[in-house]
Amino acid sequence: MTRSKIRLITVIGTLTISAIIIIQGYWAIQMWNYKEKEFSQTVKVSLYRVAKQLVELNGSVLPNSNIINQMSSNYFVVNVNDKIQADNVEYFLRKEFQKVLINEDFEFGIYDCSNDQVVYGNYIKANSEPVGELKQKSYLPTHEGFTYYFGVLFPNRNTSLIANLQYVFILSILLLIALVVFVYSIFVIVKQNELSELQKDFINNMTHEFKTPLTSILLANNAIAGSPKFSNDSTLAKLTQIISLQSNRLTSHVEKILDLAKLEKNKYLLNIEKVNLSEVIEEISPSIELRLSSLNGELIKELPDHDVWIEADKVHLVNILDNLLDNAIKYTLVNPIILLSVTIVKNRVILTIKDNGIGLDAATQKKVFDKFFRGHTGNVHDVKGFGLGLYYVKNICNALSWKLKIESQPGKGSSIIINIPGI
Repeated sequence: MTRSKIRLITVIGTLTISAIIIIQGYWAIQMWNYKEKEFSQTVKVSLYRVAKQLVELNGSVLPNSNIINQMSSNYFVVNVNDKIQADNVEYFLRKEFQKVLINEDFEFGIYDCSNDQVVYGNYIKANSEPVGELKQKSYLPTHEGFTYYFGVLFPNRNTSLIANLQYVFILSILLLIALVVFVYSIFVIVKQNELSELQKDFINNMTHEFKTPLTSILLANNAIAGSPKFSNDSTLAKLTQIISLQSNRLTSHVEKILDLAKLEKNKYLLNIEKVNLSEVIEEISPSIELRLSSLNGELIKELPDHDVWIEADKVHLVNILDNLLDNAIKYTLVNPIILLSVTIVKNRVILTIKDNGIGLDAATQKKVFDKFFRGHTGNVHDVKGFGLGLYYVKNICNALSWKLKIESQPGKGSSIIINIPGI
């Protein structure tokens, strides 16, 4: 993924989550204000009813104005302009609050208007006993010419409101955590992407630098091998043959790494043309049969009697067959028997390479096409390679829209099946 794409995803993701958090926060504030307003209105209505019932007991009337005064979000003052009996206040408060489902602790106090001193107070819990019958009791001590008002305080109002909106706050906190995790994840991805790019650039530069000395080694080796001075030296001929073989092998690995770098950056070009699959198989067969003969193995070909034409890049097709057949040989313990078959099913070409090798378990089959992955062979034999062959095969098949799958069981060999559209 390019840096510009990562930046774009980071900006979009951050803005999206930030917008959600802002909207969530705004909604939480609106909900808080709504609940406060609703509570305030409900309490005021209930307190007005209490005040009205109190003055009706005394046969008087309420003041014309300023009956209910809200001093803060959880404190209300009621002016009845008449003498007040504490037991009646408690009874009517509990009764009216239960009617409107105000299930909160409250504290009320009766004040002397002459000096604003509390002459009576009580704390009522929300889970207290149900309201009973109104009982007339003696009045509080009064002074001639003095009137009374009472105040109601809800000490746990903010805590109760937070409890009602706890899910909103929890969701907001989770969204904030998600934003932090997202930003941190993007930071890690950017760092990993930078390290990956550095690694790829290093590998590409290294492989390019290898090509020049390898070419020089091969030219020098060929010059020595072809010199008449050394034509009769069997030891030197054997050594030059080894040098040539290993140099060609190293060159092949370098070319494969360069091809994979192009695959990852989508810079490779496929030369799609009409290719005779049967002819390509016959062309690569001699070299494979030569390798198998040295291992007491055999290549069995089951091809149709007629030519099989497909659309492919011939160079990559040869590489695919070479990689698959090379794996079949490497991962067979003794006497490798390889079956290479081509069948036509409903205008599709089914290419199958089956071996009698060590096989793969289910877990290994899921990873076998991953880059640099190599199946565990234990201490049976040493298998050379970088774990790039099947990764290359998968990428080319994907680029050509071919379907690739593997069927295998431990100890019973493996089958690589490529489903190719026919023409």
